[in-house]
Amino acid sequence: MNYNLPQSAMKFLSVLLLAVSMSGCAIHFTKSEDVDDQEKRDSILVVGYVDDSEAPFTMEWGEIKQVRPAIDEPYQELRSNGEGLFYLENLPVGSYQLVELGGPDKGFMSQDTWTWGFAGSANEEGFERVELKAKQPGIYYLGSYKIDLVKEGGLFSTDKYETIALEEPSEKTVLMKLLPVTSGTKWHDIVKQRIRQLK
Repeated sequence: MNYNLPQSAMKFLSVLLLAVSMSGCAIHFTKSEDVDDQEKRDSILVVGYVDDSEAPFTMEWGEIKQVRPAIDEPYQELRSNGEGLFYLENLPVGSYQLVELGGPDKGFMSQDTWTWGFAGSANEEGFERVELKAKQPGIYYLGSYKIDLVKEGGLFSTDKYETIALEEPSEKTVLMKLLPVTSGTKWHDIVKQRIRQLK
């Protein structure tokens, strides 16, 4: 997936472009990083990771869509620990799609926010996990990714980025990062059990 995004130095020249690139984006009220206790025994928890070190924004939220069973309000905001981990608990068993990640622009004193789309990427090699079919309750790993700077645009053009799938951090490492925010909940034991199952 390739994206052309405005360069920080050109933000003052790119107000219109920013408005277009952010059209349709919801206002996000970032959730607490601590997960709630398991509400139903047949629910699931989804988790993934993104390396945003080269991204033009700091990842602080995300959005996942419930595809099946269909519901009136299928979009749910993901939690984030502010260090690349994104997750959400107490979802019903069903089919889901990772839609987007987002966060504030890294530019000095910038008030801009960004969204980074995953829609339609499941057919690309390494991105199969962004579409999830959960048939049983438990933990589901959405994969690890990096927003990679491919080419710096210079003064009069935009930087070029793409999303790449990562083998590391592995599912086990990601779950180890998740464990602290599940403390005091039933999810804590479920996560620990899944960690023990992984090599």
